[in-house]
Parts: sequence; C-alpha cells; structure tokens
Amino acid sequence: MRYTAATLLVIIGQAQGLERDIQKAFARAKKENKFLWVMVSATWCGPCRVVERKVLKDPSFSEKVKNDYVLLKIYVSSDDHNTPGGEELVQKHRVEAFPTFLYLAPGGDLVYRQVGVPSEVSTGTSEEAVEYFVQKMLSVKRSYGSLAEMQQKFAKGDRTPAFLRSYLKMLVAMDNKESEETRKVFEAYIRTVKSIYEGWVKDDTLYNALIELATSEEKPYRSYALGIVESLAKYLSPFKLMSDYKIILAKDFAAQLGNDEQNWENVYPQIQPYLAKVKATIPFAEEALLSILWGFGYKTTDDMDDNLLRTCLRYGEILMSKQPQDSAEKRYISEEMDMLGWAFYKRVDNKDNLKTALKWMEKSISLNTQNWSAWETMGAIRYKLGQKKEALEALEKAISLAKAHSASEDEYQTALDLYHRLKE
Repeated sequence: MRYTAATLLVIIGQAQGLERDIQKAFARAKKENKFLWVMVSATWCGPCRVVERKVLKDPSFSEKVKNDYVLLKIYVSSDDHNTPGGEELVQKHRVEAFPTFLYLAPGGDLVYRQVGVPSEVSTGTSEEAVEYFVQKMLSVKRSYGSLAEMQQKFAKGDRTPAFLRSYLKMLVAMDNKESEETRKVFEAYIRTVKSIYEGWVKDDTLYNALIELATSEEKPYRSYALGIVESLAKYLSPFKLMSDYKIILAKDFAAQLGNDEQNWENVYPQIQPYLAKVKATIPFAEEALLSILWGFGYKTTDDMDDNLLRTCLRYGEILMSKQPQDSAEKRYISEEMDMLGWAFYKRVDNKDNLKTALKWMEKSISLNTQNWSAWETMGAIRYKLGQKKEALEALEKAISLAKAHSASEDEYQTALDLYHRLKE
C-alpha cells in the first residue's frame, strides 16, 4: 500500500508510546501524577519530521521518560488529520509556530513552552536528540518543584540580587511573563541593578528573559527595555540588538496607534513621526521597524501603492548599505533582500524599480550563494525584464540548488514554470 506523507506522519505519531487522544492523555497524567509533554505539529511541517524521525521513532525515548511524563502528539492546521480538541489547546497556550512543545504539570497547567527544533536535535544524531529531550523534560520537572520554594522565599522578603535573578529567569522560562508575581520580581530586581552589564549582559539567560518580557503585552517591560538600548549598545553588536528589538519596536509602534483599525492606510502616516521620537536613542529603529512594516503592508494590501513602494525602496536601501561580516547577519540580509525582491516580482512592473530589485538579488546571492530561493527570485525578475538568457541561467541554478537541498517541487514551482516557459 502507498501512503501519503501526511498519513505516514499520523502513523508515526501513533507509535512509540505516544498518546493521540487529548482527553485520555490529560486524564492519565492526572491519575498517574505525571507531567505531560505535548508536541504540537502539522502534517506539512518540515522541521517536525526531524523530531519524528530522530526522537519519536526511537523506542528508548518513551522508555526513558515513562515514569515522569505522558507523551502526547497532536496535529492542528492539518485538515482531516487535525486532532480533536487540538485547536482549543493551542489557542489556550498561544501556539503560533510548529513544532511547539508544551510541558504541562499533572493538573494541566503550562510549565514551559519550547518553540522550534533545537540545534541539538536538528544537527545531532538520533541518540543525541533523544538525550536532549530527556534531559530537558527532567530539568523542567525539577524546576517546577523549586518554583514553589522560590515563591516562598520571595514572599518572606528575600531581595538579594542573586536570588532575584534566579527567580526572574525561572518565572520567564516557565512562561509566567504576564503574572503579577513576575511583575513584582522584575520591579524588585531592577532596583538592585547598578550596571547594565552586570545586571543584564553578563548573563545571557537573563538578557534573553528581558527580551521575552519586553515582547509580551506588558508595557512596563517594553518601556524599560527601550530605555536601556544605549547602554546595551556598548556591549552588544548592532545586528544582535536590531534582531532582538524588532518585535519590541513593532509592539511599541502599534501601541502608539491606539485602538484604531490598523490597516496600511492608517499605519503608513505614523511611521516617520514615531521614528523621529526614537531614532536618537535607538539608531537601528528604522531598519528594525521597516523590516516588519513593509511585510505588514504587503500582506494587508492587494497592490504596491506609492507608500508601500517607498517603504520597500527605503528598506532595500538600508540593506544595501550593510557590510555584514558575521555569517548569521549575511544569511539574514540575504533572506530579507530575497523577500523584497519577490514582492517586486509579484507586484511591480516599472522597469527601473525592477532593476533596483535585481541589484538587491545580486547582493542577496553574493551573501549566500546557496540560497536557491534568491536564485529563483533573480530568475523571475530577469524573466519579467525580458532577459531570457540570464533568466534561464538563474532558474537552472535555483532548480539545481533546490533539489540539492531536498526542497519539494511545490516550493520551487515558480522556477520550474518559468524555466519551461522560457524553453518553449
């Protein structure tokens, strides 16, 4: 019998000690006083398959955690393969990406949320991947027990910096970012901070906790984080700060708009007034904000109006001025330019603007020659410009690289279609 990929994934999900029924899994965890580990997946999710293959198919995984955890795997956004009750569960725990791993206490309370496939799993062997999750699960369970002890210490008046640091990190790790307790601990901690380096930068985990808090819906965390950017800039690279602060700035900008309907027509006029207020203390504000807002404009409109065109051109100008040395920044700029170029291929007909997009793609490819998507975009733009020979060369490269990277044909269908059209 020939199975579809989606059916095979469901069959895998039923194997190796995994529950598939949400109610049964929760009832069993409560009855046996065990934690729940929930993998939220989708049948079309590529990264999920890495965990399927390396972890879930290995019988040692369920064996090693059977005394501590009930394992549950659910599908959402997967049409007929959706797990009954799955949508309600992901809404409750604000799951927005796949895979997401939820670590729940026996009573069903969320203890820890983990998004994406960790590098230890994606790059490691099956044995290493299993061990990573086993140790993470046991660590979360231990931390949950110590959380109650920390609550008691804080209630009794312990305000030493070392304790507050540990407690704050644990509260954020346990996804308690919007609790009153976290707010109190945060306020107590910042009163002890004498140096930004000692207080936030020296401890990566603590810095990451601050960024997580600032990207929540709680304004005090966001305001504090925005207020210390100049001090952080003495120790952190501009690229890291920009990457970490993109969402913070976008949320701050959105808050300035108030409760009015947030569509591109209303958003665009507010961009420059907002940047005028923050650019003096946050030099990367324009790059960070435009990286979010051009995409917002593109997704919420049907054409490339003058305001969106100006926004895209300005963002492209900023990216073209960059001279990245770090591999992560090179990859990031390459991908950003690729997305901009694709937007121009889809919606722009003016040849001068398309030639500008072509320059973006040349830089994108120079920063990451293995990015098949960038080659596809370059080929598509050259096709639109009538550059048949150059378009064919770029599209051939895109198809070759896509195959080498095991991309599905659906992913590079545009390259295939344009290539065959040019060959006719």
